[in-house]
Amino acid sequence: MSISVICLTFNHESFVEKAIKGFALQNMSSEIEFLIFDDASNDLTFDKISNSIKFFDLKNTVCLRNEFNLGVNKNFVNALKTTKYKYIAICEGDDFWIDSDKLNKQFRFLESNPNFSFCCTNISVVNNVDEIIPNAWPNKQKSFVISKRLLGNALPIPTCSLLFRSNGIVTDDHFLERLAKAPWPDFFLTSWLLTFGKGYFFEEKTAVYRQHQQGYFTGAPPKIRLKKSRATRWIFFWFCIKRFRLFSAVICFKNIVRFPNF
Repeated sequence: MSISVICLTFNHESFVEKAIKGFALQNMSSEIEFLIFDDASNDLTFDKISNSIKFFDLKNTVCLRNEFNLGVNKNFVNALKTTKYKYIAICEGDDFWIDSDKLNKQFRFLESNPNFSFCCTNISVVNNVDEIIPNAWPNKQKSFVISKRLLGNALPIPTCSLLFRSNGIVTDDHFLERLAKAPWPDFFLTSWLLTFGKGYFFEEKTAVYRQHQQGYFTGAPPKIRLKKSRATRWIFFWFCIKRFRLFSAVICFKNIVRFPNF
């Protein structure tokens, strides 16, 4: 039971080397595969990926470049379909890992706690020149359990630190179809994972999230972020109804009403 690591890239020529370096530093006794999906970058991203894979001698790597730009959602869905292992980690090409034991610690936790669907960690946030952005992420001082009661609310789950059980979602065409249409696919994914089991947040910082104007989330104006968040929550609510996850749908609806400004 090992790990598939998904790395989505688009015009990340200034950042992707650092992401691949973080992959190469991982101490894993189990098998691990790296799936790098470049969405037809029009800069030197793909060349930087190829050179970095060779420089860091990154084993068991699949690197694909789309002929045409598909967009984040479809590129993500295609990557999920390619995974072959029970556990999946995500780190986009402009983010990176800073802890060599990140995957190993999370892997051991999920192996020992079958009632947990995923785990994630604390992160740091930097700008496009690696300067720390203070107070950009809630500074959680202690580890804690992420419960289903947070469905439809702002989830404390940094995608770049996430490790989750596939739970059959990579072969669930209905889920993948809805994921491809969700304005914020990572929020839709983590919400669905909570319907399978709890999440766990580690207080240690193992990853770095990068904020920059070309970022998929941080590059969007605040009003657009809010609009997309609301739309994603409603898509998830109706998805739960159609999948007969009625308890999850009720929780999601209550949080949509309680927190309308998310």
